[in-house]
Amino acid sequence: GQDRGVDASGWLYKGAYSCPVDLVLGRPTDAYLNFSIQQIKLLQEHDITPILVFDGAPLPTHVWDTG
Repeated sequence: GQDRGVDASGWLYKGAYSCPVDLVLGRPTDAYLNFSIQQIKLLQEHDITPILVFDGAPLPTHVWDTG
């Protein structure tokens, strides 16, 4: 078995793509957690213990040039 640190914020960010309308409208949802849970289970199936890290660094955003 191995321990590995993973970027939990990044996983949640990716998971948010599954339910953007619900999140924007403030509807109750936990669909964004499914991606993270699937990743955790995948690592555990390969005898890897994930250590979820929330580093607080800002996530990338798109900069739109309306020029």
